[in-house]
Amino acid sequence: MAFDPSLRYRSSVLVLAGCTLLASACGATETVDGDGTSTSLTSHEPDPGGTDGEGGTVGEIIDGDTFDLTTGERIRLIGIDTPERDAPLGTEATAYVRTVIPEGTPVDLVYDVERHDDYGRTLAYVYRAEDRLFVNLDIVEAGWATAFPYEPNTSHADEFATAEATAITSGVGMWAESASTTVAGGTAGPGCDPNYAPCVPPYPPDLDCADIGFPVQVIGDDPHKLDAGGDGWGCESR
Repeated sequence: MAFDPSLRYRSSVLVLAGCTLLASACGATETVDGDGTSTSLTSHEPDPGGTDGEGGTVGEIIDGDTFDLTTGERIRLIGIDTPERDAPLGTEATAYVRTVIPEGTPVDLVYDVERHDDYGRTLAYVYRAEDRLFVNLDIVEAGWATAFPYEPNTSHADEFATAEATAITSGVGMWAESASTTVAGGTAGPGCDPNYAPCVPPYPPDLDCADIGFPVQVIGDDPHKLDAGGDGWGCESR
C-alpha cells in the first residue's frame, strides 16, 4: 500500500488544533521559568520579557522607593516616586513599604534598559520572592507613590499610570491623606491647589520645591512655577 503524504499533513493539523483548544480552555497566559516551572501572569506578575534578573535579601528601607540589600547594594524602584522620608507623607510611605518588604525579605530584581542611575543606585523592578508580588506596582496601587517614568526605563509605565489613576479615584494612601495636609510642617489645612497632584497649598503664597519636598504632577496651570522642565512634573529631582 502506497504512503499518502496528506495523512501526515492532516495529523499535524489535528494536533495543532487540539493544542489551540487546550490553550483556550485554560483561559490564562503562561510563561516557563528558567527552572522549568510554569507561571500564570497577572497584573502583579508582568512578564519580565527576558531581561536579566537576580535575587537578594532586603536590608534597610531608606524611603518609599529606595532600599538596601543585605549586601549593601542600594536599590531604586523604577518608574515610581514617593515623598522623601523627612517630607510630609514620607514617613507613612516608608512605613508602608516596610510592611510589604520588611528587612530579611527575599526579593527578585528585574532590570530595564539602564542598570544604574546617576547616583550609582541599581534600578530595578522588584518582586517579593514568596508570592511574586510586584512591589513597584503595589506601592502605587496602595496610593503611596506616583507613577513617574524614567526614560528610557519605561517598560511598565502604562501599568503604573493606570494604578495611580485608580488610587486617586479610590482616595487611598496619600490621595486620602494629602487633601487635609499642607506641605509646611504637615499641619492640617483647608484646601489644595487644583493645578497639582498630590495636594499642594493654593497660590498665594508662592512655594518652591524646598517647601514641597516631593514630586508633583502639574495638571493645570503652574502658579507656583514648579515645573521648570516643562514636562508636566515639578520637584522631580531626587
